[in-house]
Amino acid sequence: MKVLVDTMNLVFISFNVAKTKVIKEKGEFLKEDLGFFYHLFFNKVNELFREYGNVVFCTEGRGSLEWRRSIYPHYKRNRDKSKKEESYLILKNEFSKIEDILKLYPSKVISVEGAEADDTIYALSTHFADLGEDVLVVSSDGDLTQLTLFNDKIRVYNPVKREISSPNPNIIKYKAIVGDRADGIAGLHRLGEKTFEKMMLDESVFIEKISGKEEELESLLKIVDLRKYPPEFHRKAIDEFNALEWNEFDPSAVEEFMVEKGLTQNLSFWWSNVAEIYDAVNGETSRESSENINIGLDELMNFIREGVF
Repeated sequence: MKVLVDTMNLVFISFNVAKTKVIKEKGEFLKEDLGFFYHLFFNKVNELFREYGNVVFCTEGRGSLEWRRSIYPHYKRNRDKSKKEESYLILKNEFSKIEDILKLYPSKVISVEGAEADDTIYALSTHFADLGEDVLVVSSDGDLTQLTLFNDKIRVYNPVKREISSPNPNIIKYKAIVGDRADGIAGLHRLGEKTFEKMMLDESVFIEKISGKEEELESLLKIVDLRKYPPEFHRKAIDEFNALEWNEFDPSAVEEFMVEKGLTQNLSFWWSNVAEIYDAVNGETSRESSENINIGLDELMNFIREGVF
Protein backbone atom coordinates (compact mmCIF):
# COMPACT_ATOMS: atom_id res chain seq x y z
CA MET A 1 0.00 0.00 0.00
CA LYS A 2 1.18 3.51 -0.78
CA VAL A 3 0.69 6.10 1.97
CA LEU A 4 0.60 9.71 0.75
CA VAL A 5 0.64 12.53 3.30
CA ASP A 6 -0.57 16.09 2.81
CA THR A 7 2.51 17.51 4.51
CA MET A 8 1.45 21.07 5.28
CA ASN A 9 -1.93 19.86 6.50
CA LEU A 10 -0.12 17.67 9.03
CA VAL A 11 2.20 20.55 9.96
CA PHE A 12 -0.66 22.98 10.57
CA ILE A 13 -2.69 20.46 12.56
CA SER A 14 0.20 20.24 15.03
CA PHE A 15 0.99 23.96 14.89
CA ASN A 16 -2.58 25.13 15.49
CA VAL A 17 -2.96 22.84 18.49
CA ALA A 18 0.35 24.09 19.91
CA LYS A 19 -0.42 27.75 19.20
CA THR A 20 -3.91 27.57 20.72
CA LYS A 21 -2.62 26.00 23.93
CA VAL A 22 0.35 28.35 24.26
CA ILE A 23 -1.72 31.49 23.61
CA LYS A 24 -4.27 30.35 26.16
CA GLU A 25 -1.53 29.93 28.76
CA LYS A 26 0.88 32.76 27.86
CA GLY A 27 -0.99 35.16 25.60
CA GLU A 28 1.28 34.78 22.56
CA PHE A 29 3.21 32.18 20.60
CA LEU A 30 6.96 32.80 20.38
CA LYS A 31 9.89 31.08 18.69
CA GLU A 32 10.81 29.48 22.02
CA ASP A 33 7.49 27.61 21.90
CA LEU A 34 8.40 25.68 18.75
CA GLY A 35 9.54 22.76 20.87
CA PHE A 36 5.93 22.05 21.79
CA PHE A 37 4.95 22.15 18.11
CA TYR A 38 7.73 19.68 17.25
CA HIS A 39 6.65 17.43 20.11
CA LEU A 40 3.15 17.17 18.62
CA PHE A 41 4.46 16.89 15.06
CA PHE A 42 6.90 14.09 15.88
CA ASN A 43 4.11 12.18 17.61
CA LYS A 44 2.00 12.24 14.45
CA VAL A 45 4.90 11.47 12.12
CA ASN A 46 6.16 8.60 14.28
CA GLU A 47 2.68 7.13 14.40
CA LEU A 48 2.55 7.06 10.59
CA PHE A 49 5.92 5.35 10.25
CA ARG A 50 5.21 2.82 13.00
CA GLU A 51 1.99 1.87 11.25
CA TYR A 52 2.99 1.98 7.58
CA GLY A 53 6.78 1.95 7.22
CA ASN A 54 7.59 3.85 4.03
CA VAL A 55 5.64 7.10 3.67
CA VAL A 56 5.43 9.66 0.83
CA PHE A 57 5.19 13.32 1.87
CA CYS A 58 3.70 15.68 -0.73
CA THR A 59 4.47 19.38 -0.37
CA GLU A 60 3.67 22.63 -2.16
CA GLY A 61 5.67 23.41 -5.28
CA ARG A 62 7.03 26.85 -6.07
CA GLY A 63 4.39 28.97 -7.83
CA SER A 64 1.73 26.44 -6.90
CA LEU A 65 -1.16 28.95 -6.89
CA GLU A 66 -0.47 30.63 -10.21
CA TRP A 67 -2.51 28.36 -12.50
CA ARG A 68 -5.70 28.52 -10.43
CA ARG A 69 -5.32 32.25 -9.80
CA SER A 70 -5.04 32.80 -13.55
CA ILE A 71 -8.60 31.42 -13.73
CA TYR A 72 -9.96 32.71 -10.42
CA PRO A 73 -7.88 35.60 -9.01
CA HIS A 74 -9.43 35.34 -5.52
CA TYR A 75 -8.22 31.78 -5.02
CA LYS A 76 -6.70 31.53 -1.51
CA ARG A 77 -6.23 35.31 -1.33
CA ASN A 78 -7.99 35.14 2.03
CA ARG A 79 -4.89 33.46 3.44
CA ASP A 80 -2.54 36.32 2.56
CA LYS A 81 -3.38 38.25 5.75
CA SER A 82 -2.74 35.30 8.06
CA LYS A 83 0.65 34.78 6.39
CA LYS A 84 1.75 38.13 7.80
CA GLU A 85 1.04 37.13 11.39
CA GLU A 86 4.08 36.73 13.61
CA SER A 87 3.24 33.15 14.59
CA TYR A 88 2.99 32.11 10.93
CA LEU A 89 6.34 33.74 10.15
CA ILE A 90 7.90 31.80 13.03
CA LEU A 91 6.59 28.56 11.56
CA LYS A 92 7.47 29.52 7.99
CA ASN A 93 11.14 29.75 8.96
CA GLU A 94 10.93 26.07 9.95
CA PHE A 95 9.52 24.75 6.64
CA SER A 96 12.86 23.76 5.14
CA LYS A 97 13.92 22.14 8.44
CA ILE A 98 10.70 20.15 8.53
CA GLU A 99 11.37 18.76 5.05
CA ASP A 100 14.92 17.90 6.11
CA ILE A 101 13.59 16.04 9.16
CA LEU A 102 11.18 14.00 7.08
CA LYS A 103 14.08 12.94 4.89
CA LEU A 104 15.67 11.31 7.94
CA TYR A 105 12.83 8.78 7.91
CA PRO A 106 12.14 5.99 5.35
CA SER A 107 10.34 8.43 3.09
CA LYS A 108 10.11 10.25 -0.19
CA VAL A 109 9.46 14.01 -0.03
CA ILE A 110 7.96 15.29 -3.26
CA SER A 111 7.09 18.74 -4.58
CA VAL A 112 6.36 19.73 -8.16
CA GLU A 113 7.00 23.27 -9.33
CA GLY A 114 3.70 24.88 -10.30
CA ALA A 115 1.55 22.32 -8.47
CA GLU A 116 -0.12 22.25 -5.08
CA ALA A 117 0.31 19.28 -2.78
CA ASP A 118 -3.28 18.25 -3.63
CA ASP A 119 -2.33 17.98 -7.29
CA THR A 120 0.70 15.84 -6.54
CA ILE A 121 -1.40 13.63 -4.27
CA TYR A 122 -4.03 13.30 -7.01
CA ALA A 123 -1.41 12.32 -9.59
CA LEU A 124 0.28 9.71 -7.40
CA SER A 125 -2.86 8.26 -5.82
CA THR A 126 -4.66 7.70 -9.12
CA HIS A 127 -1.47 6.40 -10.74
CA PHE A 128 -0.91 3.73 -8.09
CA ALA A 129 -4.62 2.91 -7.81
CA ASP A 130 -4.82 2.40 -11.57
CA LEU A 131 -1.95 -0.08 -11.19
CA GLY A 132 -4.09 -1.99 -8.70
CA GLU A 133 -2.34 -0.84 -5.53
CA ASP A 134 -4.18 0.27 -2.40
CA VAL A 135 -3.60 3.94 -1.55
CA LEU A 136 -4.11 5.75 1.75
CA VAL A 137 -4.12 9.56 1.67
CA VAL A 138 -3.55 11.24 5.05
CA SER A 139 -5.22 14.65 5.29
CA SER A 140 -8.04 16.43 7.10
CA ASP A 141 -8.62 18.58 4.00
CA GLY A 142 -12.11 17.86 2.67
CA ASP A 143 -10.95 18.70 -0.87
CA LEU A 144 -9.09 15.40 -1.05
CA THR A 145 -12.15 13.27 -0.34
CA GLN A 146 -12.98 13.66 -4.04
CA LEU A 147 -10.16 11.17 -4.69
CA THR A 148 -12.35 8.36 -3.40
CA LEU A 149 -14.75 9.05 -6.28
CA PHE A 150 -12.08 8.38 -8.92
CA ASN A 151 -10.94 4.91 -7.82
CA ASP A 152 -12.20 2.60 -5.09
CA LYS A 153 -8.60 1.64 -4.26
CA ILE A 154 -8.12 5.10 -2.73
CA ARG A 155 -9.06 5.92 0.87
CA VAL A 156 -8.61 9.20 2.75
CA TYR A 157 -7.70 9.12 6.45
CA ASN A 158 -8.49 12.18 8.59
CA PRO A 159 -5.74 12.45 11.27
CA VAL A 160 -7.82 14.87 13.36
CA LYS A 161 -10.93 12.69 13.59
CA ARG A 162 -8.77 9.54 13.36
CA GLU A 163 -11.13 7.92 10.89
CA ILE A 164 -11.51 7.14 7.20
CA SER A 165 -13.39 9.97 5.51
CA SER A 166 -16.73 9.08 3.97
CA PRO A 167 -17.05 9.70 0.21
CA ASN A 168 -19.21 12.66 -0.80
CA PRO A 169 -20.40 12.21 -4.40
CA ASN A 170 -21.28 15.91 -4.70
CA ILE A 171 -18.14 17.42 -3.15
CA ILE A 172 -16.82 18.94 -6.40
CA LYS A 173 -20.11 20.56 -7.42
CA TYR A 174 -20.69 21.72 -3.84
CA LYS A 175 -17.38 23.60 -3.66
CA ALA A 176 -17.94 25.21 -7.05
CA ILE A 177 -21.57 26.21 -6.51
CA VAL A 178 -21.81 26.93 -2.77
CA GLY A 179 -18.15 27.91 -2.39
CA ASP A 180 -15.32 27.19 0.02
CA ARG A 181 -14.43 29.92 2.48
CA ALA A 182 -11.15 28.21 3.40
CA ASP A 183 -9.92 28.56 -0.20
CA GLY A 184 -11.48 31.98 -0.83
CA ILE A 185 -14.00 30.56 -3.32
CA ALA A 186 -17.23 32.54 -3.15
CA GLY A 187 -19.31 30.16 -5.25
CA LEU A 188 -22.21 31.22 -7.45
CA HIS A 189 -24.23 34.27 -6.44
CA ARG A 190 -27.30 33.56 -4.30
CA LEU A 191 -26.87 29.81 -4.38
CA GLY A 192 -26.48 28.46 -0.86
CA GLU A 193 -26.52 25.07 0.79
CA LYS A 194 -30.30 24.59 0.89
CA THR A 195 -30.67 25.50 -2.77
CA PHE A 196 -27.80 23.18 -3.62
CA GLU A 197 -29.57 20.27 -1.92
CA LYS A 198 -32.66 20.90 -4.06
CA MET A 199 -30.48 21.12 -7.17
CA MET A 200 -28.95 17.71 -6.45
CA LEU A 201 -32.39 16.13 -5.98
CA ASP A 202 -34.03 17.64 -9.06
CA GLU A 203 -32.20 18.14 -12.35
CA SER A 204 -34.78 20.68 -13.54
CA VAL A 205 -33.97 22.84 -10.50
CA PHE A 206 -30.26 22.47 -11.26
CA ILE A 207 -30.76 23.63 -14.86
CA GLU A 208 -32.94 26.54 -13.75
CA LYS A 209 -30.52 27.83 -11.12
CA ILE A 210 -27.44 27.47 -13.32
CA SER A 211 -29.04 29.21 -16.29
CA GLY A 212 -26.88 32.17 -17.32
CA LYS A 213 -24.07 31.07 -14.99
CA GLU A 214 -22.71 28.18 -17.02
CA GLU A 215 -19.41 29.85 -17.90
CA GLU A 216 -18.77 30.93 -14.31
CA LEU A 217 -19.57 27.43 -13.07
CA GLU A 218 -17.19 25.89 -15.59
CA SER A 219 -14.37 28.14 -14.34
CA LEU A 220 -15.06 27.24 -10.72
CA LEU A 221 -15.21 23.54 -11.52
CA LYS A 222 -11.86 23.88 -13.24
CA ILE A 223 -10.10 25.06 -10.07
CA VAL A 224 -11.97 22.67 -7.74
CA ASP A 225 -11.83 19.40 -9.69
CA LEU A 226 -8.32 17.93 -9.30
CA ARG A 227 -8.71 16.06 -12.59
CA LYS A 228 -8.71 19.34 -14.50
CA TYR A 229 -5.22 20.45 -13.50
CA PRO A 230 -2.84 20.42 -16.51
CA PRO A 231 -1.75 16.79 -17.00
CA GLU A 232 1.90 17.70 -17.53
CA PHE A 233 2.12 18.45 -13.79
CA HIS A 234 0.65 15.04 -13.00
CA ARG A 235 3.31 13.41 -15.14
CA LYS A 236 6.02 15.41 -13.37
CA ALA A 237 4.82 14.12 -10.00
CA ILE A 238 4.98 10.51 -11.17
CA ASP A 239 8.39 11.04 -12.77
CA GLU A 240 9.73 12.61 -9.57
CA PHE A 241 8.46 9.72 -7.47
CA ASN A 242 10.13 7.21 -9.77
CA ALA A 243 13.39 9.17 -9.84
CA LEU A 244 13.71 9.46 -6.05
CA GLU A 245 15.23 6.72 -3.93
CA TRP A 246 13.64 6.00 -0.57
CA ASN A 247 15.44 7.97 2.15
CA GLU A 248 17.45 5.89 4.60
CA PHE A 249 16.15 5.88 8.17
CA ASP A 250 18.56 7.78 10.45
CA PRO A 251 17.20 7.65 14.03
CA SER A 252 20.37 9.12 15.53
CA ALA A 253 20.02 12.25 13.38
CA VAL A 254 16.40 12.54 14.51
CA GLU A 255 17.63 12.33 18.10
CA GLU A 256 20.16 15.11 17.46
CA PHE A 257 17.40 17.37 16.14
CA MET A 258 15.18 16.58 19.13
CA VAL A 259 18.01 17.55 21.48
CA GLU A 260 18.49 20.77 19.50
CA LYS A 261 14.80 21.58 20.01
CA GLY A 262 14.93 20.84 23.71
CA LEU A 263 12.98 17.59 23.53
CA THR A 264 15.35 15.58 25.70
CA GLN A 265 12.43 14.34 27.80
CA ASN A 266 11.10 12.63 24.65
CA LEU A 267 14.23 10.65 23.82
CA SER A 268 13.40 7.42 25.65
CA PHE A 269 9.99 7.34 24.05
CA TRP A 270 11.55 8.12 20.66
CA TRP A 271 13.94 5.18 20.87
CA SER A 272 11.09 2.92 21.93
CA ASN A 273 9.48 3.78 18.56
CA VAL A 274 12.53 3.04 16.46
CA ALA A 275 12.34 -0.77 16.43
CA GLU A 276 8.65 -0.57 15.47
CA ILE A 277 9.48 1.71 12.55
CA TYR A 278 12.13 -0.74 11.36
CA ASP A 279 9.58 -3.53 11.76
CA ALA A 280 7.05 -1.66 9.65
CA VAL A 281 9.62 -1.13 6.89
CA ASN A 282 11.27 -4.56 6.98
CA GLY A 283 8.67 -6.88 8.47
CA GLU A 284 9.11 -8.44 11.90
CA THR A 285 12.88 -9.04 11.74
CA SER A 286 14.02 -6.23 14.04
CA ARG A 287 11.38 -6.97 16.69
CA GLU A 288 12.13 -10.71 16.56
CA SER A 289 15.84 -9.98 16.87
CA SER A 290 15.39 -7.74 19.90
CA GLU A 291 13.15 -10.32 21.57
CA ASN A 292 15.52 -13.19 20.84
CA ILE A 293 18.57 -11.53 22.37
CA ASN A 294 16.51 -10.00 25.21
CA ILE A 295 18.12 -6.58 25.12
CA GLY A 296 17.04 -3.50 27.06
CA LEU A 297 16.21 -0.05 25.75
CA ASP A 298 19.68 1.45 26.25
CA GLU A 299 21.29 -1.49 24.47
CA LEU A 300 18.77 -1.25 21.64
CA MET A 301 19.62 2.44 21.19
CA ASN A 302 23.30 1.62 20.96
CA PHE A 303 22.75 -1.22 18.51
CA ILE A 304 20.69 1.02 16.19
CA ARG A 305 23.23 3.83 16.37
CA GLU A 306 25.94 1.37 15.41
CA GLY A 307 23.91 0.08 12.47
CA VAL A 308 23.16 -3.41 13.82
CA PHE A 309 19.49 -3.13 12.79
